[in-house]
Amino acid sequence: LDTGINYTQVDFEEAARAATGGQGPNLIVDSVGGHNLEKSLRCAAYRGRIVSMGSVGRDNYKPDFSVMSGQNKTYVSYYQGAELMVNGERARANVARLIDDVAGGDLQVVIDARFRLSEAAAAHALIESRQVFGRVILVPDDKAVDLG
Repeated sequence: LDTGINYTQVDFEEAARAATGGQGPNLIVDSVGGHNLEKSLRCAAYRGRIVSMGSVGRDNYKPDFSVMSGQNKTYVSYYQGAELMVNGERARANVARLIDDVAGGDLQVVIDARFRLSEAAAAHALIESRQVFGRVILVPDDKAVDLG
């Protein structure tokens, strides 16, 4: 990852172009969907690739794929559930590798908040507020010494 952009804090399209000297990113991994996906389609570089991995933005807008016209861009969607069904062994090996990368410190997981299990409703409310950037962790009450 060269540049991560929090689309809730800045204009994604403008920031992506600025980070690439106006050329647009060669690869965009979009997990937001909707209007944000259309921005991804629009601002990717010539011959850029856009990978859609979900729609956490809960935006049902259908992107206009014609914005890619004449740019030789590639759009690919990816769904881990399908990968597990079709090629489970490969998918499990990929997940195991990611877990090893996290355990070895090569991959950092962003944790936004930690809650006691007894506070699960508050954790769920935070997630639904869409104010989370990273993971929300539930910790069993007997293990939650100091969640600071």
